[in-house]
Amino acid sequence: AAFYHINAITCEHDQTWIDFIKKEFGNNYPLNIWKTELEEIEFKGQKTLTYHNMQNIFKDKRFELILIDGPFGSPHYSRSQAIDLCKNNLSDRFCVIIDDTERDGEKETIDEIKKVFIEKSVDFATTVYSSTKSHTLLCSKDLFFLTSL
Repeated sequence: AAFYHINAITCEHDQTWIDFIKKEFGNNYPLNIWKTELEEIEFKGQKTLTYHNMQNIFKDKRFELILIDGPFGSPHYSRSQAIDLCKNNLSDRFCVIIDDTERDGEKETIDEIKKVFIEKSVDFATTVYSSTKSHTLLCSKDLFFLTSL
């Protein structure tokens, strides 16, 4: 019950996964799951998967935390919706975590996010946490301590 003041939005394309999450979490946490369809787009001349209509879903919304764990990975610019989210929807104080960043497609997307931050003169810190998989954290400079865990 400690998290009821938090407004969290989850986008998911898989109804089975949505049903599982709702069953497992029940009324323990507020769930705001938006079912979205997958869409193949072209980004910088490469085909990649994204969630349909992301720009409209999150129009005028600001987030302190964005966790990117979908859709499925693509060989190039995987999970590219993260680029627009970082460009248009981050609060001044933020943390972005991207899963599966040992893969080339996710690495390309992270490079594009870093370019967005540089173009917008956003001071940020970043690190990669690795085990059998890698996870990349990008955060506002005031949260740099998160990169030293």
